[in-house]
Amino acid sequence: MRLIFSLLFVTLLIACVEVATPNSIPSSQEASSPPTSTDFVRGPYPTRGQIVATTDIRSLGCPQCTSTSRILATLDLNKDGSDEIVMTMESFGPNNEPIDIPTRMTIVTASGAPYQGVDQLPSRVHAREAVIADFNGDGVDDLFVAAHGLDTHPFPGEQNVLLLSQSAGRHMDASFTHLPLLDDMAHGADAADIDGDGDIDIVVITNAGGGRSRVDNYVLLNDGTGHFTFSAGRNHLPANAARVNSALTARLVDLNLDGAVDLLLAGTGDTQQPSRIIYGDGKGRFSQSVTLPRSVFGAKTWTTDIDVIDLNRDGYLDILLTNTGEFSTGRFKGLNIQVLMNEGGRFVDRSNDRLWGQDWPNQSSYNLAHNLSVVDLNNDGAEDLVVQSLNPVWERQPGDMPTQIGLNDGAGNFLPVSPRWLDTSSGYEARQLLPLRLRGRTVLVGHSLFGEETANGFRSFGQRLTVYR
Repeated sequence: MRLIFSLLFVTLLIACVEVATPNSIPSSQEASSPPTSTDFVRGPYPTRGQIVATTDIRSLGCPQCTSTSRILATLDLNKDGSDEIVMTMESFGPNNEPIDIPTRMTIVTASGAPYQGVDQLPSRVHAREAVIADFNGDGVDDLFVAAHGLDTHPFPGEQNVLLLSQSAGRHMDASFTHLPLLDDMAHGADAADIDGDGDIDIVVITNAGGGRSRVDNYVLLNDGTGHFTFSAGRNHLPANAARVNSALTARLVDLNLDGAVDLLLAGTGDTQQPSRIIYGDGKGRFSQSVTLPRSVFGAKTWTTDIDVIDLNRDGYLDILLTNTGEFSTGRFKGLNIQVLMNEGGRFVDRSNDRLWGQDWPNQSSYNLAHNLSVVDLNNDGAEDLVVQSLNPVWERQPGDMPTQIGLNDGAGNFLPVSPRWLDTSSGYEARQLLPLRLRGRTVLVGHSLFGEETANGFRSFGQRLTVYR
């Protein structure tokens, strides 16, 4: 998939029509008033934010390129209670065409200092999705990155990334020693103990023909030390779920609380495949499949992220889907967040009841949001949501972009936040917000772009990383 990442931020909008899909769990959105907005002015972010670091593609492997910058992940690599920030870039030529030139990943501490715990940071063309887990059982976070390489024809793929801990504060690039050697066009991944042997395995989702390796979706089986063995998807998944291009990404979680990890597959408009659940047996196989309601974008829905949370604290896990669609302006446009409530084992679309309205009038000009994070922002014990995108918080004034932050009222209803802790001079600069643990607190990290105007438009050199604390 040719992803162009962008963000979402607005206030009150309406809609999310009822969706009834053949062979699916029925949608049942009841008409109701959207949750009331909240100002969230006094906390926990009373200041504009502090620029802590800058990345520049000219010094990271491609001096002639323009870049699309991304904050890939936040994780605590050295167990000091504060997260490190992993950043990456994709390279583009003078006419904004993707080019096959890798750039070096960057890791900084929450204060912006270069992280010294990896001797040689990997370089990739397009680092797509990060998975954080303890792969070698030493109690320290490790990092797997699904990397899909050049994002245009012939979609060659590239080797995935594995940063494996040697001790708290030291990681090695184990990409070529502990992973199978595959140029697989990996588009998504997640990790869990799928076979019940006590270590963390990885499910990898491939797109665009599976790269040079022509590989379908597959599983990486862990030997307990962080060495992974390739296992074809057909050994674990139904045939229609094992095939390449059958999903955008995956999530692994024990959804029905039976002790076995289940698989959620993010639907794709490329094959008009809706999102679905495939229940696991705890021994590495997934069989019983249940289709989830489609978004308002219908068959042309691309689900870019799936999150699982007990929203209303009733003991059942609910599902959040982040979706984009297709308009006359092209694919991968617009934003729709679905709230699927677990009602006795049936997942019912209650987006209209639980979220602000989403009939933002300029959906066709809004590029997709990449991720959604679930985190307690205001320390009230209820999980809130933050949407990650390359669109700014606002363009000209607060309220002219879709809402990016929602506060949980404690009963599973999200109140749209107008981030007035950003003044009007900095709203355009706040992009791609992610939660960040800073000395035991949850704050936000985002970035602004910098570069120069050229005859072909704006040339972005990189990102200025900003922490809102």
